[in-house]
Amino acid sequence: SMRWLLVFGLFGCNERPEPYVFPDVDSAPEWLGPGGPNTVFAADDLFEPCAFLDAGPLDRNDVHNGVYPFRGYAYMPWARDIGDGGVSVFDVSSPCAPVLVGTTAELSMRETHTTAFLHLEGQFGGDWMVNTDVLGVQFWRVEDPSSPELVSRLELPGVTFIIGSYPRTVHSVSWQYPYLYIAAADNGVFVVDAQDPNNPVMVNQFTFDPPLRAGFVYAMGSTLFVGGSEERQAALMDISVPTEPQPIPGGRFDLMDADGVVHEAYSASVAGPHALFALTTEGSGVLVYDISDPQNPTYVSELRTEGNGGYVFRDDDTLFIGESDVARIIDASDMTQMSVIAELTMPGDLDTLMPYGNVALLSADEEAPDGEATAVIPWKTEVDATGPQVLFVDPADGATGQEPTLRLGIGLSEFVEPSSAFAGSVRLYDAEDNAIAGVASAQEGWVHYTPTQSLLPGEYRAELVAGGITDPNGNPIAEDFSWTFTVRE
Repeated sequence: SMRWLLVFGLFGCNERPEPYVFPDVDSAPEWLGPGGPNTVFAADDLFEPCAFLDAGPLDRNDVHNGVYPFRGYAYMPWARDIGDGGVSVFDVSSPCAPVLVGTTAELSMRETHTTAFLHLEGQFGGDWMVNTDVLGVQFWRVEDPSSPELVSRLELPGVTFIIGSYPRTVHSVSWQYPYLYIAAADNGVFVVDAQDPNNPVMVNQFTFDPPLRAGFVYAMGSTLFVGGSEERQAALMDISVPTEPQPIPGGRFDLMDADGVVHEAYSASVAGPHALFALTTEGSGVLVYDISDPQNPTYVSELRTEGNGGYVFRDDDTLFIGESDVARIIDASDMTQMSVIAELTMPGDLDTLMPYGNVALLSADEEAPDGEATAVIPWKTEVDATGPQVLFVDPADGATGQEPTLRLGIGLSEFVEPSSAFAGSVRLYDAEDNAIAGVASAQEGWVHYTPTQSLLPGEYRAELVAGGITDPNGNPIAEDFSWTFTVRE
């Protein structure tokens, strides 16, 4: 129907694309910086701060959250929940002697729970970063890491901030180019066309009935995960028509433990097939659900701890969680039998612990000493030398009846270097082995591929090319990975 041909602004009409040849896997954008941590530590050095990421005098409040890799540097957005922030860029290749590369202050930036990066070619080419704004979202150009530049802001209807609560704020973003999905608390989920980051345009807003305070969004191919903020539920949505998120029957679920008790989660993240929830009721800890079947999310396991949940992330077989007075590193090699590896402490409200190679970056978003809101803490002795592993793909291998407007979603075992996701490393072919042109993007442990035209009916083969997608230390996927699916008539 014409509906399918018009919904995707990046798509042309439903015709076979012009002949296209994928670029070589070795032609990814070169890094601008030296890459991830490259220091071997002694066992006695582990689990204690060896340095701090100090953003300098522009950072008046020492309120920090996550730190993210992009093109060989570490980007640290910082802001209070009511604004007054900025972004600082660091060389962390010698992690115990980090070098501040550049800082830009920006009053309109608000507390960041996710940050998206994209290297674009063509008309809107450049290096882009998306962050949360006190009134919506903001887009930065970061070709010059010494001087990040705010280019555009998009104010969203109903987005405000009330001190002491989060009823109308933007909490997180997921950029599956060209569309940006935005979790905006009681405002629900916004969809923004960000094909041109200089001029982003809101195209839809979905509000939940009954209400669900949307805190955390993850695009997973044609499925969108929505985790709540201080909520007892989460939801999975169909975004096979990317501008029209729709609830999936059975996809809204209670955060129930093995005993049938429903818990409140402060936050959530998604790593491969698993949704990870940082709990806040009767202590803290991690609750794990398998969401590979979006119509039937299922309980996997839980690990209960003492504290007050913040944010949780995965790096291979290890989880990292901030829990206010303490942060914990958790062995999740067997997701059904998790155990604590180490507890980390320093002054401040320790909400965020992020893996970055063989160090972890522990951030305080309140009460940190001057210049010490983000600590560099070694957690493994050896430099990270293992590339990402594929944990999940959407569409699933062998899936049939897929929509012409689908996107590929690949869940990996660790954060990836966003610029390593490009048409040389993520590829799509039709049944005659014709290359299907598209745009790749990546955020945290998720890689996306958006075809530039809607797909014709038939079978397709998707591929991750060995040596293409890398982690922040430059370790690539070791072997080709491919799967097939079929698009409906």
